[in-house]
Amino acid sequence: MGQRQANRPVIGIAGDVDVAPSSDPLAPPALRSCCRMTYVQAVTASGGLPIVLPPVIDQIPEQLSLVDGVLLIGGDDPRTEPFGEPTDPRITPVEPLRQGYDMALLTALEAKPELPVLGVCYGMQMMALVAGGCLHQHLPDTLGEAWTAHWRQPHAIDAKPGAPDWLTTASDNPVSRHRQAVANAGSLAVAGVAPDGIVEVIHNPERPFYVGIQWHPEISGNGLLGLGVYSVFVRACGG
Repeated sequence: MGQRQANRPVIGIAGDVDVAPSSDPLAPPALRSCCRMTYVQAVTASGGLPIVLPPVIDQIPEQLSLVDGVLLIGGDDPRTEPFGEPTDPRITPVEPLRQGYDMALLTALEAKPELPVLGVCYGMQMMALVAGGCLHQHLPDTLGEAWTAHWRQPHAIDAKPGAPDWLTTASDNPVSRHRQAVANAGSLAVAGVAPDGIVEVIHNPERPFYVGIQWHPEISGNGLLGLGVYSVFVRACGG
């Protein structure tokens, strides 16, 4: 793995899935595996070699043999029936192909604790769901009028006991732009919360790096909680 790119750990990005636009009105809808360049640029700027993993469940073991770490990016909202809870009808559901792949990917990663994993927003939420947790599916119900401020304003992250060092020493304040949040992290530990109590960071302290964060560090500046998150992640992948 790392020996193939001694200076650049290979980061597998579990990308998004959407419907590809077509100029032919008679053409059937076609799904597209894609990834915003902000994620690619953040990984590259942090010293990693990004590759986008197509959502082919049968190839997950081979995909994981090619990478030094896995990034699960943001996206639309998970359906929660697979986790024993009705899906709120107000969500914007993620493509079923993507959710099925991400569930299978995270399950496969349980057997590879040596591989660092970073989940961003939707990626964090899927990590919690697969770990037996649950979500606040519609944050305006949870926060009321305070949701507007949470959505738009930078806020501090209160690091919890046992949180990673990079979180406890950070002083910058990210902006979390999301409609949902983790209500219960399941078998994972809560590492950081916002002042309003919303879970912002989850992790598995028994693994070298298995972290989910609620905000988008790739668009949060150059501080420790911005591109610094990707730098810590990529270093762990090269370790």
